[in-house]
Amino acid sequence: MNPFSKIMSINKKFIIAGVLLLVLIIGASSLMFMNKEKAPSLKPVTLEYWGINEPESAMKLLIGEYMKIHPNITINYSDRQFDDLVRYRATLLARLKEATGPSIFRIHSTWVSKYFPELTGARGELSNVSSYKNRFYPIAYSECSTSTGEIYCVPLEHDGLVLLYNINMFDQAGLQKPVTWEDLRVLAMKLTIKNGDAISRGGLALGTALNVSNSTDVFGLMLSQSGVSIPSGLDTEAATAALTFYRSFATKDKVWNSSMQNSTLAFATEKVAMMFAKKADIQKILSINPTLKFGVTGVPQLPGIDGKIKQKDWASLWVEAVSADLDEDQKNAAWDFLNWLSQPSQQKMLFAETLKIDNIGYTYSDKSIKSELKDIPYLFMSAETGLSSDTSFITDNSGNDNYSQALKAAIDLGSDALTDLKVVKAVLSK
Repeated sequence: MNPFSKIMSINKKFIIAGVLLLVLIIGASSLMFMNKEKAPSLKPVTLEYWGINEPESAMKLLIGEYMKIHPNITINYSDRQFDDLVRYRATLLARLKEATGPSIFRIHSTWVSKYFPELTGARGELSNVSSYKNRFYPIAYSECSTSTGEIYCVPLEHDGLVLLYNINMFDQAGLQKPVTWEDLRVLAMKLTIKNGDAISRGGLALGTALNVSNSTDVFGLMLSQSGVSIPSGLDTEAATAALTFYRSFATKDKVWNSSMQNSTLAFATEKVAMMFAKKADIQKILSINPTLKFGVTGVPQLPGIDGKIKQKDWASLWVEAVSADLDEDQKNAAWDFLNWLSQPSQQKMLFAETLKIDNIGYTYSDKSIKSELKDIPYLFMSAETGLSSDTSFITDNSGNDNYSQALKAAIDLGSDALTDLKVVKAVLSK
């Protein structure tokens, strides 16, 4: 071997060694960065967690599992029992502004915009927009993110609006499930039984507001399907047509009226053939009449001018968020916990524990495990709405009573539709 070749060989060894060392340094730096971004601190951390409408025993079981693998983190959970959601919302917001609120808390998705100054943006995996969109339904990202793509909350469940129908009544009349709103009108009139002018059995619980569960959700669905923005488009021709159509079930078709009992109780006692429902309504129906045979289908759709249907559904979303009034270790720990809690395995564990308590469970927020609900029709149909759901602050039972009550009053007022909607728009625009 000539001297030049020997020198070249030695230089190659140094170059290779240098490259390997550089790779190791970069790899170590990347790992340190990732750990800094995603892993909670090893320092002792205590978090206070306010839940609502979630069985305390079920949540505490999961928290215990998390604390086993993170012994330095203590999470104190309490299911907040308030007389009404408006009081819960006001109390929570006041406590957060005073820096005496919980570390983690559940809020309705329509509150997020009002809470932004009190919230901490997501960290770790939940801050990744692509990952978030892959895991959860579109409505979750729409409700929990800002215009610049920052994420501030995460849902543990999805609550889609569905249509319930009495199976025996449908079978006796030889009827099929409706697809469009016109289908629904025809079915409702066929299923209505009258004694003179009095309705002894309603065809569909719709047309009024105060005695109809989810009345503002249904009207919101109609507005959404008509392309009406809430509240800016409430004084348009499309909104006026939607209100007139909503009222027509009571005023024109006479399949329901304001003298009938609340729709949930009426459906449970077989005084009405169909009603719109969310999870809480189904839970109440089963508690009143556990043997009731009822079917579940999607909400009716509005065909376009070309006769084709572009699916548009409705949902109400409760989400978990993190307080801005925490130190860095607490913020990292809180978001690490929520990421863990929202994973499929933990959602299934929480579902199993919840099912033991309320006999209904809930619809998973992670769309990858939707198929596991296929044997529970009322939950699977709720999940089916996930990909095409819209929502608004007018949704019922969301702690936005000043808005929903104004809309209900307008629906029941029954005067000129455009005039009534202009009044509602003024209230909703404040």
